[in-house]
Amino acid sequence: ITRIAAATIENLSEQMKHGKFKAESYEVRFSSADEDTFTYDIDENAVLKLTGRMDRLDVYEDDEKVLYKVIDYKSGKPSFSLQKLYYGLNMQLVVYLMAAEGIEKKMHPDKLVIPAGTFYYYIDDPIVDEEMTDDETKIATKLRKKHRMEGVANKDKHIPCYIDHNLGDVENGLTAGADSDVISAKVTSKGTFGANSSLYKTEQFDYMM
Repeated sequence: ITRIAAATIENLSEQMKHGKFKAESYEVRFSSADEDTFTYDIDENAVLKLTGRMDRLDVYEDDEKVLYKVIDYKSGKPSFSLQKLYYGLNMQLVVYLMAAEGIEKKMHPDKLVIPAGTFYYYIDDPIVDEEMTDDETKIATKLRKKHRMEGVANKDKHIPCYIDHNLGDVENGLTAGADSDVISAKVTSKGTFGANSSLYKTEQFDYMM
């Protein structure tokens, strides 16, 4: 347990160093009793009231916008699925995203609030396939990829680069061949995101919420 805890702290710290986001708050509670933001009219006879707690809320802020992402720590292996979400299943990360949006819009009424992503972080002790030619650096890289967050990031406005600067930057664009150690995102040799990257457009995030 001590080894897993130490590895988790190290990996989470390294992931934060890879990007521009800062952890704004932990154990974030939200409730319809506190804010109208968390109350939704389903129809004339039904109201949805959200109450819960998200593990971590990260933000990046500049003069015009606020980017936010939520992270939920898990010891199991749940996966984010748009198909399950469509059928009303696996709603946790999206509910957290909705709650975080309400919090940030209240805090920053004069800025554009944009979802950057919603993720699970698995707290575990992964095993990697080690080859004879692997040195310590290669093994460490394999372990980091095992610890990548599971979920979906916003692909617009170079947002993945704000999460992991190894993917590129706003000034120079995406880095060809880059493969993120933080999220499921990879850049092709042509400088575009690969088809298997777990990325949605802002409009798709709006649809989810």
